[in-house]
Amino acid sequence: IGVGLGVAVLNTLLGYLWGDGRGQGLRGFFAPVNYGDLLGISDFLPKGVILSNGLIFEASICLVVLGASLLILDNFGHPAEKDAESDQLLTEIGQK
Repeated sequence: IGVGLGVAVLNTLLGYLWGDGRGQGLRGFFAPVNYGDLLGISDFLPKGVILSNGLIFEASICLVVLGASLLILDNFGHPAEKDAESDQLLTEIGQK
């Protein structure tokens, strides 16, 4: 979850620094950035694929959603708090 949020915030700041909205104040925060052109790899990407901050932002959303889902599933299997009542009921059922 933290990695996805970190990538999203970093992507926003890079849009402010290197995007098309430089010098426009807060409007430049979500300015489009073509990382393929900045890194010089746009010629190696498949035709029609642009490595932009929109793609990076969508990947960070995916990381946050997957991280949250895995955290929920992990808590189902290994709760952080002990449930004494449920443990007692399971022991009673096992003894019958």
